[in-house]
Amino acid sequence: MSWELSHKDRSFQFGRLLAVMERAEQDYYAQTQENRQTNAIKFMSEYRQRPWLVYERINRQLHQAYLGRISPWQAKRYEQLCGEICAYLSEYPENELNKPLANIYLMGYELQRNAFFAKHENNSDNEMEE
Repeated sequence: MSWELSHKDRSFQFGRLLAVMERAEQDYYAQTQENRQTNAIKFMSEYRQRPWLVYERINRQLHQAYLGRISPWQAKRYEQLCGEICAYLSEYPENELNKPLANIYLMGYELQRNAFFAKHENNSDNEMEE
């Protein structure tokens, strides 16, 4: 089976969402040359147990403290990816959004992270801004 980012499993998509939140905060730290652990990683074990609740918390922190301080194209990329992933998650009943995640969330997390690296290797910052 070939894994695609569009894989519709709830846990898989929540893993992608975790990677996107991590990347948004890392973009800020790269600009400020800080070397800190991201909130996405700090809350990873809690995220696995209550993904929607923790997503809301981290997303709020990102909007309050980080997204306004990174490049507009980076913030836009974050918003677009979160929207895409939440569109997949909206197919699930609301009472399932906060259920614990299966181990497959790690596959979504790693594949999304790899997608960021692949895009970075294939595009210059100028191309990504457009």
